[in-house]
Amino acid sequence: MTDLYTIAEYTEMLLIYGEARKNAREAWRLYQQRYPNRRHQAHAIFARLERNLRETGSTSVDIRGTLYIQGLNWKK
Repeated sequence: MTDLYTIAEYTEMLLIYGEARKNAREAWRLYQQRYPNRRHQAHAIFARLERNLRETGSTSVDIRGTLYIQGLNWKK
């Protein structure tokens, strides 16, 4: 599987999610507003991305929102 986003894009998504006070719909709206030419998944990707990073140390989220680790061995 390949990532839909780059690490930089995932980082921007997480920063926007924090700015939106963990409100996924607001983060989705802000992300669309700031990056209109990028791919926009469902709003739930923001919460899944944060949860996956906390639980696995990986930022990877596939198209269906299923989380997976792709070669990152970070300590929790």
